[in-house]
Amino acid sequence: MNKVQLEITEHQDGIDFLIKNFDDLGILTIQKLKEFALKRNGYFRDELKQFGIKRKFNEKQLYQIFELLELNITIMKSLQIEIDTSITDLIVNFGKYKGWKWSNVPLNYLQWIYEQNENKFADEEIKRRKNIPINIDNEIIQMGMHKGQKWIDVPLDYLEWLLTQFDEKHDYHKYANLALNQKIQ
Repeated sequence: MNKVQLEITEHQDGIDFLIKNFDDLGILTIQKLKEFALKRNGYFRDELKQFGIKRKFNEKQLYQIFELLELNITIMKSLQIEIDTSITDLIVNFGKYKGWKWSNVPLNYLQWIYEQNENKFADEEIKRRKNIPINIDNEIIQMGMHKGQKWIDVPLDYLEWLLTQFDEKHDYHKYANLALNQKIQ
């Protein structure tokens, strides 16, 4: 049995594990890791070669747990990546938007990614966007019968209708609300 090489990243709700030698591990070993994560209300993502748990353990406890599971592991601490405005230059390396800059991924998809596995890049991009004031005069609507127009040029009745169609957290609701308020003033 190969020694499992885990890089861990601790966060406030638990621990994420990157399996450094995923491709070298057997099916049984991967299954044990998956069961470990799921029994602790975590996740397991084969395509990302990672899993996470929503509980904190210290390193000694982790070694003891994996020993009970008959898994030989090595734990490496992750170098915490300091993410600042450079998040805008980072590229998504998985999923529907693979190859896109994080800054270009739609907000609702970022929120979905974060809900699935507490992805730190999605979280940082969401936070970054919340701090950027939106100039509705320059924003273009990307859907519907007014696709390609500036939000500010969309008719009032359509903006009002959009507010009923999307949740307050959705970009379209936010843009429709901003455009509507600017038109009314």
